[in-house]
Amino acid sequence: MNQSVNPAVVAIPPVSTDPASSPSPTVTYYQQVASEIVATIEAALARMPRLQIAHPAKARYLRFRQRFYSPVLITTAAVAVESNPELQDINLLDAEAGRSNLQYVEAFSELEAAVTRSLGNIRFTLQSVKWETTLRALQTYQIAKTMVRDPNSTLAAHVASMKKVVSRRQRRAAATPASPTVPEASGVTLDAAA
Repeated sequence: MNQSVNPAVVAIPPVSTDPASSPSPTVTYYQQVASEIVATIEAALARMPRLQIAHPAKARYLRFRQRFYSPVLITTAAVAVESNPELQDINLLDAEAGRSNLQYVEAFSELEAAVTRSLGNIRFTLQSVKWETTLRALQTYQIAKTMVRDPNSTLAAHVASMKKVVSRRQRRAAATPASPTVPEASGVTLDAAA
């Protein structure tokens, strides 16, 4: 039995203007790619010998003491231990382990720099995508506010929903202190929030 369906008669469920009422989404392409990248990074970091999990209390302690780190001091002390039986007897610095630690720091400092650069690129990319999409949404809101003036418009509920979100954001922005100015290449300063 072949039935034809008139598209004008098909009941379309109403679209909710409340984003919280939408069903939980399936895993998107970008979530899948991000998960794969995270897994790759974690697998790569698992290869790093002696990788420690950062502990907030110890991190502050170590950050303060980094000013004392000196490869020249460590090398000089290692030479002194190797050439002096008295220093060897106190068994405090193993010259070979000291040199090995210097090599470790040198090699993995390159990794730290690369990861820091990559993290900066990721942050910049996310901020750029957020702003580009937000700008388009704000422009859509402005146009919809104009279109809703038409008596035949069906945009009133959508405009009201967008207005709530924009008003909430404006209240939050007003509560936070003004952002610092950012110098431009020409020497002119612009407000970063503009």
